[in-house]
Formats: sequence, structure tokens, C-alpha cells
Amino acid sequence: MFENTDLRGNYHVVTDGVEAIEFLERRGEYESAPRPDLVLLDWHFPKKSGKEVLRTIKGDEELHEIPVVVLTGTQPELEKLQSEPPQADAYVLKPLEAEQCRSLAEEFCLD
Repeated sequence: MFENTDLRGNYHVVTDGVEAIEFLERRGEYESAPRPDLVLLDWHFPKKSGKEVLRTIKGDEELHEIPVVVLTGTQPELEKLQSEPPQADAYVLKPLEAEQCRSLAEEFCLD
């Protein structure tokens, strides 16, 4: 998604919630992973749900400052998620378009 914008940066993709937590906590193969400026979090991650990953991020002293944008598939689910703890910094319906990626990066990452 970000590759379809003209924003420059490094993007890292993980395939499930367990891998996401390992990346964020810099464990295993991700020992030297960079600290992300923004996390786009699929709510329906396999192995560990988006809710579990969000709870880990927002409950960790070193990670809780990282902005998290939750991606979900339906408007009713999006509205439900917005009212439940833990709270993400933003919620977006999938599929995410390039212009939405640009707006998120500008809002959360750029000076």
C-alpha cells in the first residue's frame, strides 16, 4: 500500500500476530529490527488476534507510544472496535488505498 505512494521509508510486513509481537519486542530473528514509527494492524491476524497485539503494544512501557492504526473489514465492526479498550490511534476500513496511507503517514509520522 505504501509503495503506491511517493512517500519514502522502510516498510516491514509480518504475517501473523505472533510474528508482529516478536518484531515489536525485537525477539528471535527480529533482534535488530527497527522501532516502527507506525503500526498498521489487521484486526483478524492469525495466531494472535489484532486485539491481542494491540493490548500488548498499548500495555508495554516501551511500545505504547507507537501509533497503531487498526484495519478492519466492515463498518459495524469498525464502530464496535472504536468503543472498546484498548484503543488504537485510528481505525480504517479495508482495503486501504494509497491516499489513505499517505494521510496516515502525514498524520502520525511526518513533522
